[in-house]
Amino acid sequence: MLSIIGNIFMIMILWGTINFIFHMLRIRKIMRKNENNPNIKGIKIVNGQVEVIEKDKEVFTAEVKEEVKDLVKDPVCDTELERSKAYHMIKDGESHYFCSWDCREKFLESNDEEHL
Repeated sequence: MLSIIGNIFMIMILWGTINFIFHMLRIRKIMRKNENNPNIKGIKIVNGQVEVIEKDKEVFTAEVKEEVKDLVKDPVCDTELERSKAYHMIKDGESHYFCSWDCREKFLESNDEEHL
């Protein structure tokens, strides 16, 4: 009985060693393929897939995220603000954005007076 457990244990160790060597060879292959690239920050392994992490791509995506701000204009006081921070109202199928609840109320009052 102990010899069977010992054999299973040895097979598991052998299988783990073979997998380790296989993955190390894959990493080495990717490192050689990208050895002249100065923008390499590191390597990540996710679900068995080996990928190269580059410095420029991360910096570029961060810059793009900072630059792109969705700005809207308040029709009452002409204040520009981010869409996510504005009060939003849909009237007659059109979207309107306001910097404050007071501007929204003024907009509604002015539209009500126009319809009278």
